[in-house]
Amino acid sequence: MADDIKNGQFLIRHGTIQRGPLKYKDVEFMVRMKEIPPDAEYRSTEGFEWAPISQLLGQRDRGQDEARGLLPNLTDAIFYFGLFIFFVGAVVYFAVNPFLGDLILIVSLVLEIYPVVRSFSKEPKAITKTIGNIIALLWSAFQGLLTVFFIIGSF
Repeated sequence: MADDIKNGQFLIRHGTIQRGPLKYKDVEFMVRMKEIPPDAEYRSTEGFEWAPISQLLGQRDRGQDEARGLLPNLTDAIFYFGLFIFFVGAVVYFAVNPFLGDLILIVSLVLEIYPVVRSFSKEPKAITKTIGNIIALLWSAFQGLLTVFFIIGSF
């Protein structure tokens, strides 16, 4: 289904203005650049029914959602790296130097919060990503509390 959408040609209609035929990539780009308003309609050059443009983009996103993971565009890798750094920071806190451990814990917190915020603000909405982001934010809040206790314990 996603490949049919990707390779298809589309007509876009908003009010009395009609554009096309356009490739999916062109439609997606024009929507992101706000050249096509979100209340516009589309139809395939092979079809006869008009549908909301959000439906076209939603079909494409659902087709790729599972392949991208919970935090898309390598943001999941940044999150997991931050999680790894958290455990390294805890070991450094107890084994080497509490102040150096605190610094590493703060860096890990930033590395975990940044991809979640970026995913919420830059990526199209999907239920799988939203659930993953909520779980990641809950972990980050818990880790933030732990980091505060580590910092207080340093003094």
